[in-house]
Amino acid sequence: MKKVLLFLYLFSLWKINAQSINQQVISSGGGSGSNLNALIDWTIGEPVINSLSNNMNQLTQGFHQTMLTVTAVQEPNDFVNAIVFPNPTSGNIQIILNKNLFDVSIQLMDLQGKVILQKNMKAQSEILKLEDLATGTYILSVIAKDNHLIKQFKINKTN
Repeated sequence: MKKVLLFLYLFSLWKINAQSINQQVISSGGGSGSNLNALIDWTIGEPVINSLSNNMNQLTQGFHQTMLTVTAVQEPNDFVNAIVFPNPTSGNIQIILNKNLFDVSIQLMDLQGKVILQKNMKAQSEILKLEDLATGTYILSVIAKDNHLIKQFKINKTN
């Protein structure tokens, strides 16, 4: 009888130490997919946020946590501003920068991404003639010399 009790005791200790902790998310839906170039994990329905930790582990409930590495942060270009008026327009629009910058370009595209007009601004203010364009919506981008987008506008062209 002692041998059986000793066996059960040793077996239970082995079973307790054989546990492993895996990263898991409990949610109402979600999935995972991957190919040679990318891995994506997604979840739906995690309404509770709570974090528990001890010396070895951390458990965060609520949001799907993946290994995240930030490789670059693009700083906003707050010191430069542009205004465009009138919008909507049936003819010309005027673009005014709050500072006189060198090497600033403007680009006008239709909603399919086709470049309609692209030119360098030679002054702090520029007038674009749009009367020959068809009625519709266009995207006007003001771009710095390093291809950094300063500001983007949705232009409505009317008759």
